[in-house]
Amino acid sequence: MNALPSLALLVLALPCAAADTLMLQQTARPNEAATLALVVDRDRLASARLRQAAKPPYVVELTLATQPVTSLAVRCQDLAGAGQVLDAVRSRGPATLDVSGRCWFD
Repeated sequence: MNALPSLALLVLALPCAAADTLMLQQTARPNEAATLALVVDRDRLASARLRQAAKPPYVVELTLATQPVTSLAVRCQDLAGAGQVLDAVRSRGPATLDVSGRCWFD
């Protein structure tokens, strides 16, 4: 007997696990060049920290456990926006966060 067909059926029957991702999005002003969306894989997030600053912009640094290591910066004009980004990157957080007018990406 050939066991391969039953193994193939078993693999197809298992549900695929979707990645835990967050999409940060923003609306650009007319005639402005900007990154409009940033998708972060929360499963690869090694660290998220808010860099202390006396005045805006407040920088949320996201470091991903990739090869090579990838770092992203989200700059926010107020602490409330930076706090929303930090809350959103937590595991099983919201799938999308619109940061238009409050934060921008590098």
